[in-house]
Amino acid sequence: MTKGLLYASLELSPTATASDIRTAYRLLAMKFHPAHHDGLDKMGRFLRVSAAYSLLADGDQRRLYDEQEIGKAGAQGLSFAQLSPTQAERIFAKEMSALAWELADAGYDHAFIERALTEEGCPVAIAAAAARSTVLSAGGGSAPQAAFEPRVASPLPHTRPAWFRNRWGLAGAALFAGLLLYALAYRPYVTAKEEEAKRIAAERELAAATAARMAAEALARAAEQVRMEERVRQEARNATLAHEDQRQRAKDAAARQAEYQACLARLGPAAGAKPMREASVQPARAPFAANDGGVGAIMTFKVEQWKQNSRRADEELRIKAEAVCQGILSR
Repeated sequence: MTKGLLYASLELSPTATASDIRTAYRLLAMKFHPAHHDGLDKMGRFLRVSAAYSLLADGDQRRLYDEQEIGKAGAQGLSFAQLSPTQAERIFAKEMSALAWELADAGYDHAFIERALTEEGCPVAIAAAAARSTVLSAGGGSAPQAAFEPRVASPLPHTRPAWFRNRWGLAGAALFAGLLLYALAYRPYVTAKEEEAKRIAAERELAAATAARMAAEALARAAEQVRMEERVRQEARNATLAHEDQRQRAKDAAARQAEYQACLARLGPAAGAKPMREASVQPARAPFAANDGGVGAIMTFKVEQWKQNSRRADEELRIKAEAVCQGILSR
């Protein structure tokens, strides 16, 4: 074999890096796996790819291979004929498990990992076992990391854009941005609306209180007006009663005055006797006055005494009559 035979099996140049070797093996092993093809030719291609990878993946073996010819000592034991199908399947399963762990560490669940490996060409049983191993060993650390950078278009998740691989972080950032926007913009807006609603409610309460106060004042004025009208009517009734009482008093006074006049009329003959007695005494006064003797003086004295007694009796009669009339007036 020539020096570049192993690199040719992986479709690589001797300057390929370890990452290129691993990526090329994964793609070619899934492409030429015997589960997808029948015949010795496909099995032989799968074995050659697996044998080339098993040697070139080891740095020391690769360095020896690059320094020596394949037929010389030290490299003869690494020929394709010495790699059995079981060994090739073991290498393939190990690499699929490592790829599954890379995807798990990137944040993908086992269902997505199984689907991605199957779509890329990995047999269903091996893809399912590799995906389940990430779930069963999730708490015990990750498997050895290995790069997987296919040179052809591939639906594997690591070939998607960076934003898709970091979608959970982007979702958290979007949530944080939403909360920040709410705190900085929407919450002040809601607070302003609440304050405006409170102000409007306070103004309405004040207007209602003012209206109630004005209504109470109007009722008080109406009640005061009713009281004033009742007072005026009461004063009118009192005035009417006072007028009626005054009229009655006037009638009573007129009746008493008439009775007084009647009483005086009844007492009139007794009062009129005095002039008659005085007239009867006048003719006798001259003779006594004509006499110059003591008899005339005595008679004059007696006449004067009688006149005084008569006046005293008339005065007592008058006083009694006035007392009687005053008693009539005072009733």
